[in-house]
Amino acid sequence: MEKLVVDLENCYGICKLEYEFDFSRQNGCLIYASNGTMKTSFAKTFLDISNSDMPSDRIYGRPTTANIQKMDNGTLLTIEPEDIFVIESFKDEFNFEKISRLLVNNELKNKYDRLFNDIQKAKDRLIKKMASLSKLRQADVEEKFIEDFKDYDDSFLDILISLEDKIDGNIEIPVKDIRYKVIFDDRVINFIKNDEIFNSIDEYSAKYSELIDKSAIFEKNVFTHNNAITVGKDLDKNGFFKAKHQVTLKTGTLIKSKIELEKLIDEEKEDILSDDRLKELFEKIDSGLDRNNEAREFKRIIGNYPEIIPELNDIPKFKQSIWISIFNTEKEIFSGLIGIYKNGKDDIEEIIREAKDEESSWRAVIELFNKRFFVPFKVNLINQEDVVLKDKVKPTVEFIYGDDTEEKCMNKDELLGILSNGEKKALYLLNVIYEIEARKLDGNPVLIILDDIADSFDYQNKYAIVEYLNDILKEDFFKLIILTHNFDFYRTVHSRLNIPRDNCHMVLKEPNEIKIVPGQYLNSAFNFWKRQLNGNIANNHKRTLIAAIPFVRNLIEYVDGKDSNDYKLLTDLLHIKENSASRRLSDLQRIYTDVWNANFRIDDDDTIFDLIFHEAESIIGENIDGINLENKITLSIAIRLIAEDYMISKISDTDAISEIRSYQTRNLYKLFKEENNIDPIISTLEQVNLMTPENIHMNSFMYEPILDMSDNHLKNLYNEIKEANDARNST
Repeated sequence: MEKLVVDLENCYGICKLEYEFDFSRQNGCLIYASNGTMKTSFAKTFLDISNSDMPSDRIYGRPTTANIQKMDNGTLLTIEPEDIFVIESFKDEFNFEKISRLLVNNELKNKYDRLFNDIQKAKDRLIKKMASLSKLRQADVEEKFIEDFKDYDDSFLDILISLEDKIDGNIEIPVKDIRYKVIFDDRVINFIKNDEIFNSIDEYSAKYSELIDKSAIFEKNVFTHNNAITVGKDLDKNGFFKAKHQVTLKTGTLIKSKIELEKLIDEEKEDILSDDRLKELFEKIDSGLDRNNEAREFKRIIGNYPEIIPELNDIPKFKQSIWISIFNTEKEIFSGLIGIYKNGKDDIEEIIREAKDEESSWRAVIELFNKRFFVPFKVNLINQEDVVLKDKVKPTVEFIYGDDTEEKCMNKDELLGILSNGEKKALYLLNVIYEIEARKLDGNPVLIILDDIADSFDYQNKYAIVEYLNDILKEDFFKLIILTHNFDFYRTVHSRLNIPRDNCHMVLKEPNEIKIVPGQYLNSAFNFWKRQLNGNIANNHKRTLIAAIPFVRNLIEYVDGKDSNDYKLLTDLLHIKENSASRRLSDLQRIYTDVWNANFRIDDDDTIFDLIFHEAESIIGENIDGINLENKITLSIAIRLIAEDYMISKISDTDAISEIRSYQTRNLYKLFKEENNIDPIISTLEQVNLMTPENIHMNSFMYEPILDMSDNHLKNLYNEIKEANDARNST
């Protein structure tokens, strides 16, 4: 991809944006966008397109345009969803479409996919039958089954293997009539747990066992009524009786046909169930089962199959027996799944052995993360065999949390409960790296949109991110658009990754359009100002002259201290002092030349205050919410001066004013509030007191805070305080 052509309209917060990103010189483009301009809306738009969705205007519902094209070999083509990968600033959960690619190499992974798909199809077929015979929801079957066999402490498929020797086609319980969902309904179970009913079932079970022991045919846990019926059917089905064979019972009775055997079994069963005490207990159990539909259905079942009542004495065991009978009913499907799983399991284990002999990509990702990122935990991949064999789609990792004295293994949920936001984001970033490395293996061209990926990180981890971005940029099939509202990160990425100035952009938000303009202040703003000031001061550089006042004042403080006369003179220009209004441009010319070696000429030796207020009014008249540092500092200085002038005029205690030696704006505000606590301008003065110090002093040579601030916010503040001051002067 040589270029990306973007034409957006009414896409989330983007009213209109047209721009052409050029990747011909560098694989990355860098965008600085202060909060509220377009950054998140831009990322959301591309995220929608990557998901084959259409972006929208969620507030006003205006018609949306989202035309995004890529230029390959001079030809413009519509970008496809699979060409885009959006990395959001942070997500609690992350869907890894390609993470399984990191398990093994491409050839082995394809083989694994074929094996897994065959196993999954056979498993789905068995679960469908289990749902049909149990009357459970298909989505609930696996969870219920594993819960009923929790003593096996294994996966669904491995439990099936453990049960294999019990699946012989012998259906002990007629599960087509005795439904799991009915028998083990919560209301039925609660009925059974009733002390009186439970005691009756217990006595019934003991009496039933006693009668079975006396039976001429049946034997408890060896040869039951259902076993006998199955034997008769199997013998008849296989032509045993037609071949004139006979069955001799232990009593000496000869059985010559299936009909004779079934008749004898029914008579023996009837003899047992007609026992007076057994019938009495049955009636006691049966009489309580008319309360609701589920209980009445259960009543019907035990009415037809009273021999299951003893099974109710051990519900967990009975549940397992029901499942085993279901598998015996569908023995062919069960055996098919077991066969496919066993064969696949051996092949998968061979895949794992081969994979361990290679330099696996997931291992490289973990090593990269552990080496570069500074967090209180290390990541380790465990049980790759289980990863594949237990139907998971991504490697299972453990987290080793610790300090210099102790370490503890944790799972992801435990770890998230103790991490800071920055550390949680580092964990999220690990997932992002997995995804990028998987796409790297694919080798397909991808446009990566990064939305404030370094936000909330400390400096060490920010540099780790920059280092990883540098790795990505070396791959020609990756093209990056890096979005950030952090100006320090913006400058760092530009310098460390050697992104050309032409590929560094800033965002301007106009009333009806978002504009992407060339990046500014990529190097030191102060060197840029000095170059502007050399020579004659043209009109468009007068704001630079004003904006440099706090910077040069700081230089003097660091070199000569606050007792310097020049330091005091420049301080006069940032506050209303006795001599402030009389200071002239020639004073700045002398100081800038002496301290900063900035050689400039002035044509008119106006007062500096006149220049400040003239330029502030010019800025107010400009209709662009820009990122111009000089404008914002100039406007902030003007706001403070007007605010101080207003407060001084309203404070009657002039002696208290004269005693202020530092933090003048803040201390004036305290005095003003004591005398004028109902003045409606107080809230505006609070904003002046909070905002302008950061803007004017630029956080000791750091100017990110003021760049992030909207011009319109400062303009509104200026107009409010000026209106109050003008009203005061007119009275």
